[in-house]
Amino acid sequence: MADRATVERTAVVGALGMLRSDAGPDRTRALRALEGAYLGQRSSHERVAEDLGVSRSTFYRPLQRATRDLASAIERAPTKRETT
Repeated sequence: MADRATVERTAVVGALGMLRSDAGPDRTRALRALEGAYLGQRSSHERVAEDLGVSRSTFYRPLQRATRDLASAIERAPTKRETT
C-alpha cells in the first residue's frame, strides 16, 4: 500500500496535468509559478518571479490563482486516496 505522501503527490501531479491540458497562456504562467514555487528545485519566490519575467509582487497573483485552481481540481478529481 502506498504511503500517504505518495498518494497526495500523485493527486497533485494528476490535477496539474488536467489543468495543463486546457490551459491558456495566463493559466500556463500561473501553473509555472506554482511549480517553481512549490514543486521544483528549492528556488526562492524572487528567483521564480525573475525566471518568469515578472516582478515579485506580480508573481503572487498567478501563484494564488494556480493554488486555488489546483485545490479545486484536486477536490473534483475522482481519487482512491487513503483516509488514515
